Amino acid sequence: MKPLKNILIGIGILVTITIIAMAAAPELSDGNVTPSTGNTTIFFDFSVIFTDADNNTAEYVNVTIDGIDYDLSETDSDDNTTDGKSYSITGLDFISGTHIYNFTAADENDTADLLEGGNFTVTEAVVTPNLTYSSPSSPYSSSFGSSEIFSVEFDQNVTVVWKINDALVVQTNTSVAPSTPVYYTNDSAPVGVHTLTANGSNANSSAVAEWAWTVTDSTPPESITNLNSTTGMTWINWTWDNPGDADFDHVEVWLDDVNTTITQYEFYNA
Repeated sequence: MKPLKNILIGIGILVTITIIAMAAAPELSDGNVTPSTGNTTIFFDFSVIFTDADNNTAEYVNVTIDGIDYDLSETDSDDNTTDGKSYSITGLDFISGTHIYNFTAADENDTADLLEGGNFTVTEAVVTPNLTYSSPSSPYSSSFGSSEIFSVEFDQNVTVVWKINDALVVQTNTSVAPSTPVYYTNDSAPVGVHTLTANGSNANSSAVAEWAWTVTDSTPPESITNLNSTTGMTWINWTWDNPGDADFDHVEVWLDDVNTTITQYEFYNA
């Protein structure tokens, strides 16, 4: 009987060794947000570089902001991922506060290590009030002594200050709610051209309505008084007292229904 040692030597033992090549996990780099700060009216963009040593394409590339995933899209058509491929998402807006973001990705074989992006701050935007309505339209004309009504509306809570000719404050309305009409009435503006403004303001800023307002005198002047005449063989002389109206301009003299003259004097000879 042969020794066991010889038996083992005589028997060929086939050993099959299987080597499994493990694919490399993708990597993320250069993750950022643009701009790094802003207000609630600003849109933010996020981008990151996806690199895969095996040249595998990404199954997904995400940015996670405050726990919510957003899909990033390729920014170039290059299929080579070994030297880095850019992904981004644009046009995201946020409420005020500090927001945390990071990036994740995977290819068909593995998931990339999470890339921490950091945080960015969004402040509340200062929105200025706007004039949403005004009446009547400008320029505006009215007769002396008539009662005229002007109105405005704003889109924020404001204090409305009405002024004539940028100096005389004629009315103030406080705590006027958004889209609430506020009125100013005037029946005593003097004859002439005036600038009427309604300025709505709050802590954010102000907005103003402005009218070029012409007040005309439609009231005829008083008649002349103390009319007297003297005559001669070939002439007549009239004298009178002009009316005391502040806007008096002239006297028209008519003879036999014909307008003979226009004068500012208090006499006429014919």
